[in-house]
Amino acid sequence: MPEKIVNFFLDEEKKKKLDVISARDGKTIKEILTEVIDEYIKVHDDGNSQFVLDKFQDPDFEAWPAIGANAEKLRRFYMKISKSEFQKIEKKIRTYLDFHNKASDRLS
Repeated sequence: MPEKIVNFFLDEEKKKKLDVISARDGKTIKEILTEVIDEYIKVHDDGNSQFVLDKFQDPDFEAWPAIGANAEKLRRFYMKISKSEFQKIEKKIRTYLDFHNKASDRLS
């Protein structure tokens, strides 16, 4: 795919930090920005950009990885959660599986 030159201004301090991190990681700034842009497009391409998460006012709202999230995202999420969070998720998964199995029986 043809590439296009994109110019933008970046805070000087952020640029210095980015230079240090890119050198440490052995990546060019282009590679880093391309990864970030690819991830942003993947996350937002099919979504409605007008519906943002800060519209949720429910204090009990809990964000969990989407059911279609890749295995690495799920692994990182599960490495960070507490036992009580794990139990809440387990309960939800059992509910989803119950609905899934009922639908499977109906569709068979």
